[in-house]
Amino acid sequence: MQDFKMSGYKYVDFHSHMHDKAFEPDIENIMQDLINKKIAVVTVGTDLEESKKAKELSDKYDNVYYTIGVHPNDNMDADFVAEEFTKLLGPKCIAIGECGLEYFTLEKDLEKGNIDSFTKEKERQENLFKKQIEFALEYDLPLMIHGRPSKEDDAYDDILKTLQEYIDKGNSIRANMHFFAGSKDIARKCLNQGFTFSFGGVLTLTSDYDEVIKSIPLEHIHAETDAPYVSPKNIEGQKVNKRNSSQYIDIIVSKIAELKGVTVEECKDILIDNFIRFTK
Repeated sequence: MQDFKMSGYKYVDFHSHMHDKAFEPDIENIMQDLINKKIAVVTVGTDLEESKKAKELSDKYDNVYYTIGVHPNDNMDADFVAEEFTKLLGPKCIAIGECGLEYFTLEKDLEKGNIDSFTKEKERQENLFKKQIEFALEYDLPLMIHGRPSKEDDAYDDILKTLQEYIDKGNSIRANMHFFAGSKDIARKCLNQGFTFSFGGVLTLTSDYDEVIKSIPLEHIHAETDAPYVSPKNIEGQKVNKRNSSQYIDIIVSKIAELKGVTVEECKDILIDNFIRFTK
């Protein structure tokens, strides 16, 4: 990734969905603004069609990288068919995912009758997750992991348990915990495996994650927007826009710098290095 650093990027939005239809009306203007501000973007696939769109955006713009994969429950009918996703691999594909386990919304789905049973749905998600772990191992790529616990079940515990099955067989797993919302204990277990963590606009909306971030070395942290979701607050304390965008990554980087007790410039440099290291 030496070419990346030579390009002089100041920021990396480590997890976004900039190929989302929410940006279609003005995507060219947005992308030009990102280029002018020296912001690189990772746009993340959530099923086969969204992964195709992510790759297409990356093919069009030099500052865009992408991931391919299937989100645990964004599209309940989606499966991970390796033969189809193999066609989407390329030099700018930095990870497989977002994949993982989503338990938070299962309680509501169960109440509404959208799923037959919590256990059955958890098994479906785990099987989907394993397919992507095995694909990532085959092509020597990291995982972009989505985890979200419910009140009763910690998805992170199950994610780590599933990953451990592969580690115990001698596999080397590389992974990022996207939009990390776990405890300091879970963070420690992830750090023991060398995993990284990404944090977004929620840092500007609540202090709930402050102590966890303080416990994680900055070299294991990435900044993300998760655009078009979860807009951050600006310095005046107002949400910057109903539609979040990679254009606001500087707000999140500034908040991470504040929490880690470093200057913004130092934080920017370290986060760039973190991205380069993650993609090697």
